[in-house]
Amino acid sequence: FALIEWEPITGLAILCIIAAGAPTLAFGLTGCCFGSAVAYAIIMLSGTMKNASKVDPTLAARLSILGIALVLVSVYMPVRSSVTLRRIEDWPGMVEVDPRSEEFRERAQFFAESCSLRADKYPFRLGISSLYRTVGPTWEPKKGHLFGLLFHGTSWEGAKGIIVDGFKLPEHPGMFGRGIYFADSPLKSWQYASREEAIPKPCCPASSCCNRGGLILMCLVDMGEQRREQQANVQLRGYDRRGFWACLTCQNGAYDSVVGLSEEQGGILRVPEYVVYNPRQARVDYIFEVSTEPG
Repeated sequence: FALIEWEPITGLAILCIIAAGAPTLAFGLTGCCFGSAVAYAIIMLSGTMKNASKVDPTLAARLSILGIALVLVSVYMPVRSSVTLRRIEDWPGMVEVDPRSEEFRERAQFFAESCSLRADKYPFRLGISSLYRTVGPTWEPKKGHLFGLLFHGTSWEGAKGIIVDGFKLPEHPGMFGRGIYFADSPLKSWQYASREEAIPKPCCPASSCCNRGGLILMCLVDMGEQRREQQANVQLRGYDRRGFWACLTCQNGAYDSVVGLSEEQGGILRVPEYVVYNPRQARVDYIFEVSTEPG
């Protein structure tokens, strides 16, 4: 208020920068358009001043309030998003499992057994900080299909996106094409959950609630008919059972998932990988928040 009243040109210039910049940082392109419109409106309003060295105190106060409101709104949304991201129990269809419950003990035991399956391949162990269960719609198992409980490591933002919108195929192919990758051991999945950009930065390093671990999803995966691959094959895209080629060949060579074989199985991987190409073949059952422990 004082700056606009004492130095109108400088004050209005700073206010216009705030009006255009703050919404842009908070909301991207939409915020940029809105902020630019507000900045233009401020410039037009400032034209009611009688001269460049003096400004109506009432107008200065209103413009100051507008600038403060823009800053508060722009800061509120990212902060709210960050806080919500850290509270998995507030995500749609998620509930935290009581650490004293039998359900927690059973899932923790399965997690530990899955880790021990590949413990000789990794120099660390994983400890469970929290466990969350999905309460969304269930599947009707397909008769004759092979289902498996597998693990998928991802970032916090990625995990929330999966819970809200389901799995999506990646833009770029992996070792076995553009598919959704799983592992039979959380130790394998940890490399994707522990990346620098995967874990939210602590708001206050001294507060334990702000220091979070990585997320590993335990998923029920419909493997169907499996295709076993010894070498990398980035051209794989899944098999379209309804396509012309499938009809022409009577679905000879059809598959629903790919298994990348480990070195012990004749492949090139340290541990096996499991890939599906239809997002509807995977459902999240639990989310483990984990951290590393000495091996």
